[in-house]
Amino acid sequence: MQASSAPYKRLRDPNASGGAYAVLKATVPGDFVAYTVPIAAAGTYDVKVGIQTRNDRGIFQLAIAGINQGTHQDEYSPTIGYEVRDLGTVIFTSGGNEAFQFVVTGHNSSSRGYTLAFDYIDLDLVP
Repeated sequence: MQASSAPYKRLRDPNASGGAYAVLKATVPGDFVAYTVPIAAAGTYDVKVGIQTRNDRGIFQLAIAGINQGTHQDEYSPTIGYEVRDLGTVIFTSGGNEAFQFVVTGHNSSSRGYTLAFDYIDLDLVP
């Protein structure tokens, strides 16, 4: 994690990949968490993120290097679970570190909050 605007912590869960996931205890739209993600080489990558759904989750938008990526993603579900969200492709012109910022844009009308939960970020090189 590079930065966050709200309390952030890692929680253990045997159902998460690697046995843990990260939670941003967001309270308002605009709260965010940013990760520094290493890009191995220039190319087009499919961006996927593993999330934990729950009844207090918010909606997020991913921005990479300040540019919105994919569509708004709702993490709300009446039950706890894990899902993978495909956020589309992005072109990186060189390798190195990139800022991936997940910004709270709102919450489902059935949700009890704005919390976001992330299991992993996956980048697949598109041939």
